[in-house]
Formats: sequence, C-alpha cells, structure tokens
Amino acid sequence: MNKIDNKFLRFCFFFIYFSFLWGFYNQEDAAGGGKIDLDHIYNNIQLFKNNNFFNIPWDQYDSTSLPLYYLITKYLIPFNDIFVFKLFTFFLSLCSIFFFYKILKIKFGSNNGILLASSIPLLSPYFRTSAFWGIEENIAYFFFLLSSFFFFKNIKDPRYSLIAIIAVCLTFYARQNYAFLVIIFFFYFFNFKKFFSINNFSIICLFGLFLLPSLYFFYEWGGLVNNKNISSSRIDFQLFNIPIILSIFFFYYIPIIFLNIKTYYKKFFSIKKIILFFIVFSVYYILFKIDVRLLFTKNLGSGLIYKLFFNFGFFNNYPDIALILFLLISFLGLIFSIYFSINNYNYFIFFVISLFIFSFADIIFQEYFDPLIYFFIFIFGNLFKKKDLKYICRNYFVFYFILLLSSLIYRNYISII
Repeated sequence: MNKIDNKFLRFCFFFIYFSFLWGFYNQEDAAGGGKIDLDHIYNNIQLFKNNNFFNIPWDQYDSTSLPLYYLITKYLIPFNDIFVFKLFTFFLSLCSIFFFYKILKIKFGSNNGILLASSIPLLSPYFRTSAFWGIEENIAYFFFLLSSFFFFKNIKDPRYSLIAIIAVCLTFYARQNYAFLVIIFFFYFFNFKKFFSINNFSIICLFGLFLLPSLYFFYEWGGLVNNKNISSSRIDFQLFNIPIILSIFFFYYIPIIFLNIKTYYKKFFSIKKIILFFIVFSVYYILFKIDVRLLFTKNLGSGLIYKLFFNFGFFNNYPDIALILFLLISFLGLIFSIYFSINNYNYFIFFVISLFIFSFADIIFQEYFDPLIYFFIFIFGNLFKKKDLKYICRNYFVFYFILLLSSLIYRNYISII
C-alpha cells in the first residue's frame, strides 16, 4: 500500500470519528424520526422502571422487539435522565465498532484497511441516529458483533464458544430478525456427522435454555410481536414487501458491483444469458405487478430506491416506467443475492431468513438493513478477496459519505421547503 493510500485511509478514519462525535454533540438526526422514536423509547423505559417485571402493561409497550434494551436500562442504569440513556447508547455503539475492528483484525490480519472498514458504519445515517438518540436498534448490533468476535476468536475453546452462544441469544432478544444469526451459530456448533453425540445434546440444551425465556414474551404478547398494543405491527404476509427488500439489498451491493464490474460483465453478459434474464424478469414482473397508484400513495418506509421512484416526484408522469425500473432493480437484487449465496451457506441463511421475516412486516424501513448488510458482508459474506480490502473500503466510504450527505441535505433543507 503506497503513501497516498495510507494518507487517504487515515484522513477518512479521522474524518469519520470527528463527524460522529460532532453529530452526537449537535444531536444530528440524519435518518429522520430520532426525536419521535425517542418518545416511544423513553415511554418503554418508564414502563419497565415503574413496574415489576411480571406486571408490565404490554398494551402500553410501543415496540415490536423483545425488551432486552429496557431490561438492561432498568437494572444497569439507576438514573432516569434521558441524556444518560442517549449517552449509554452512544457508548454502546462505539463498543460495537471496537468489536467489529477486532473481528476484522482476526479475519484480515495486519491490514491498514481494517481501520477504515471498521469505522465506515459510523457514517450510516441510521446507525448514527440510533446512537445519538438512544434508539434500541444499536444494542442488537452490539451483541451481534460481540457474539461474532468470540465466534472467531478461538472457536475450539469451549469458554469462548459458550460466550458466543450466550451473546447470539441476547442478539435475538434485542431483535427477533437476528434469528438468522442464531441459526448460523447453531449449524456451526452442531455436528451432523455425529448426530447423537454428547456435544450435540449439549448444544441443543444450551440454545434451548437461553432461548426458552422468549416464549414468556410471545405468550404474553399473543404472538411473535406485541399484539396487545394496537399501534404495533401485525404479522401478515405482504407480497410486495419482497421486491422492496430485494431493492434494499441491491442498494448495498453497489460498492461491490463497482469493484468487480469487469468480472460480472464477463460472467453475465452473453446473448443467451440476456435472453434468459428478460424471460425470467417477465415472470417476476407479472408476479409482482401491482396497481401503481397504490405505490405513489405509500409515503412511509420502503427504502431509498422505492422513494426515488414513487415518492420524490421524478416519475409522477411515468408511473408504469417507474414500476418497471423498480422491479428491475429489485430483480437484480435477487440475482446478486443468489450469486453471493452460492458456496456461502451463511449468506444464504442471512438472505433467506431476512427475506422471509420482513415479508410479514407492515412497513419496511431501510434502517432494518443498514448497516446490518455491511456488517454481515465483512464478517460472514466473503464477497471480496483479502487483497481488495482497501478498494472495497474506498467504495463503501464514498457510498456512505454520499448517503449521509444526501440524508442531511434532505432532512435539513429539502424536507422543510
């Protein structure tokens, strides 16, 4: 790596951390909704602080996540100051990045690129808003990265394996959609060649023991989400959620696609493959074709690409073209997700479980996947070669810098016009 590369990496690294600290100081809300979400979070915190654990009024609990965040704040934070809760989440977010750095160091060794790679999530508008406003999302990242760190540190050491299993179960208690990570860990520890071994019996018991308390919450809620609160999301399959999710996946593949554009061109661009592509896409289009008027009236959530075609006014006069382009991008998200899943069962589990879970959500928010997809790509994805780390870091830095800058401009200027 030459001197210019090193200077660029150091500049990006210091710029990211300075902007993160500055954002917290100024209570930046790049993702939007920080102030509104904080009201819900603080309401939930008070529910747990003012009530016995077994007497929580679940009809007032305003979240679809299991209440790990509120149990931690109830028993570990004696203060009732809203700034303290913000500070706690901010600190937890930085700890998450520390564990991410340690994971990358194990995976990539002494590579200057890991400093930048580990800090890039601090540019995510969603990670930043959660960190600055005390939102519950980032505690899931903390346990996700903590469990992954002990998973990679010394997997043959039973002590580290036990910590990894406990931490991955806590990840599930922070966000149920992290079921994919529990499955990945379980499949790794479970030896299918020695199906009836003592070790396998121990693994089943450990996972069962640590996940068993979740049944209490599902029983109290009357389902996998809190059905006692009328404002909570309902579990109901939404077909059009699938292309929305796929478009979000494609969005975060862009830096990787640019890195390997020549490889993908040689692999995918031939007359036969192009013809096959459009035949399959025609079936995909027929399957997900919907009344375009419904799409233009949906303004909440659904991701940036969806909003680009249906909410920002660029295609108001060309609704059918907007639908075709949106479905085309989402179809590309499906193609690349399948391609990345080949010979990588971890990525396959992550993609399929995420697609399945969020297909039942009332609303799809981009924050559900950002920076989750980034974390997973670098930890389990193996979507790029070790020698390309500095180049993929460069691409993702530019990608997230543009995303953050666009979010700040939109939130502070355009949305108030």
